[in-house]
Amino acid sequence: MVLQEAISSSNNIINSICNAIVKAEQNTQFKATIKSEHLVQLQQLLNQVIETWKTLFENHRSEQAKMLTEHGANMRKILRRNEGVWLSDFWMKVLVIFLFVYTVVLGLVVFCAT
Repeated sequence: MVLQEAISSSNNIINSICNAIVKAEQNTQFKATIKSEHLVQLQQLLNQVIETWKTLFENHRSEQAKMLTEHGANMRKILRRNEGVWLSDFWMKVLVIFLFVYTVVLGLVVFCAT
């Protein structure tokens, strides 16, 4: 019986503490202020970040432009040597032979079927 009383008393204490915590959380109002000097510092940090990103983007664009001009020069060299970009001379010969054989076989099939 004493043990039951102790358990119920401890439950009441725990419930009271939890209720007090919940009430304190619900009724507490935090006052936050932002001073103008903090806004100035924030603006300075944002300006620094923007300048940093601008320089990074400019460097990236110049690298891309350089790579694009190098790629164009490489493509001109390939085309100057008369090598096709997509089909070299060898593959063009293979394609022409394949199309010729395909056309002849298709013609024979149509001729035999009719």
